[in-house]
Amino acid sequence: MDQLKFVGLRFFLVPVEDSLFTKPAAENEKLEWFRDAFLQSRDFQTKRGTEFAVRVTKVEGSQHFGKISRKRIFERHQKTPSDIKDLREEDWPYLQFVCDVSPKVQLLVTEYKSGFGFTVGSLAEALAELANQRLFNHGYASTYEPIVGKETFWNIVEASEGVYALSFHLASPNLFGASSTANESLRQLQKLYNNNRAAISLYNDKGKLKVPKEQIESYREYADKGGGDWKVTIQTKKRRKRSYKSADKALKVTIEAEDGESLEILKDAMRQFLEHL
Repeated sequence: MDQLKFVGLRFFLVPVEDSLFTKPAAENEKLEWFRDAFLQSRDFQTKRGTEFAVRVTKVEGSQHFGKISRKRIFERHQKTPSDIKDLREEDWPYLQFVCDVSPKVQLLVTEYKSGFGFTVGSLAEALAELANQRLFNHGYASTYEPIVGKETFWNIVEASEGVYALSFHLASPNLFGASSTANESLRQLQKLYNNNRAAISLYNDKGKLKVPKEQIESYREYADKGGGDWKVTIQTKKRRKRSYKSADKALKVTIEAEDGESLEILKDAMRQFLEHL
C-alpha cells in the first residue's frame, strides 16, 4: 500500500508592472491564458537551466490532470572486455497533479515528494516561472501560495513565550469570490492605491507583541486559504527566538492507495483540499 502526500497551491494572475502588453481582461480570459501557458503537454527550461516537462493526460470540465517532471542525469558504469566506460542517462521523475481553473477555485493540487528536490516554497516558485514564460506575453504573471491548516498559526502563537514580529503579505483583491473582513479591506486599499499586493508588519523588540485573535483571524484565514503568506517570530519555551513561515507549514494530505497512479487518487486529494477553502 503506497502512502502519497499532496499539497494544495492556489494561484493568482496579476498584471505585470510596466509591461507594454498589459490590458484589462475578464477573469475567464486570463484563466484561458493560464491554461494555454501551463496546462499543455510542453517542455520548459528555467533561467537556471533546470528542465521540466508537463504532460496533461486528461481534462474533465475545469479540472486538468497530469504530471510535472524534472530532468536529472545520473551516471552508470559499464564493463567491457577491455575497459570500464562511463555512461550518462536521463531520468524524469514526476509528480502527479490536478489543477482546477474555475474562477472561484484556482487550485493546483500536486503530489509532494521530498526526493524531488524542492521545498513547497521553491516548487511554487518553479511552477510560477514555467507559467510566466508565456503569460508575460499577455502582460500578466502567476503566483502560487500554499494552503495552510487553520490551526497552525494559532498553535505557534499560543505555544510561544512571546511574539517579536508578525507579518502578512496578501494578494489584493481576492480573486476567489470570498467575502471576509480582510477581503473587503484589501478591496478598499486597491481602490485607493491600485496595488496588487499588501503587506502588514508588526514588531515589538521585547517580544511583547499582542496578537488579538478577533482582529487577526480574518487575515490569517485569507492567507491560509491561498491568498498570501505570513511569518511570525516568537520566543520559544527555551527562551530562543524562532521564526515560522506559512510556506514551511503547508497543509499536506496523505492518501493510501494500492495503485499509486490514478485519477481517483487525484480527485480525492482535490476534494480534501476544497474542504479547507
